Amino acid sequence: MSDEAKRHGMNASFDGMCWPVLTQELNDLEWRLRYAANGKDSDRLSAAGVISAYRALLLLPRRTLLTRIAQLRKMAKLPDARHPKVGRP
Repeated sequence: MSDEAKRHGMNASFDGMCWPVLTQELNDLEWRLRYAANGKDSDRLSAAGVISAYRALLLLPRRTLLTRIAQLRKMAKLPDARHPKVGRP
């Protein structure tokens, strides 16, 4: 299993898989899918990718799941939930 991750817009890839990263772009996509009158094909394809990634996460063994979550949190620049930085914003 390789830990080398690469960022591609609102997605990250590692170990031959592509995962959505929490970004403002993903938040905007959610809003457009919920409220925009006419959605774009690219929005629907992005949403399908998020659903596919979610399904894949649910099927992973626990150890691999925790590794994937840590990698995604790092890509999104979120604090590690196992080692929170207490007292820091």
